[in-house]
Amino acid sequence: MPRLEFTYRSRFFTSIKEACKHYDVSYVLTRKHMKDYHISVGEALDIERNKIKDHNGVSFRTYREMCDFHGIPYRRFQTRFYHGYSMRECLSGGFLPKRKRK
Repeated sequence: MPRLEFTYRSRFFTSIKEACKHYDVSYVLTRKHMKDYHISVGEALDIERNKIKDHNGVSFRTYREMCDFHGIPYRRFQTRFYHGYSMRECLSGGFLPKRKRK
């Protein structure tokens, strides 16, 4: 597997482990977020560092906690998030028209 070199917050890193160590976040959770939510290293580090924010700017520790707050099933949020819906659409209670995956 080739090494991943990237810049995050104006700092150059040669690996994800190095970035996780620098920001004191879990490497395992960062990789899990990248895999489960199909997001970049930077977005995964933001989740671990800043926690999760909804479309209104309210912070949550987990996506599940955010779903409970908004009263929607976690699985529905996951499916919508995976298919590229906006955060507002993911957290709406009603049914949404189907979207083509990006």
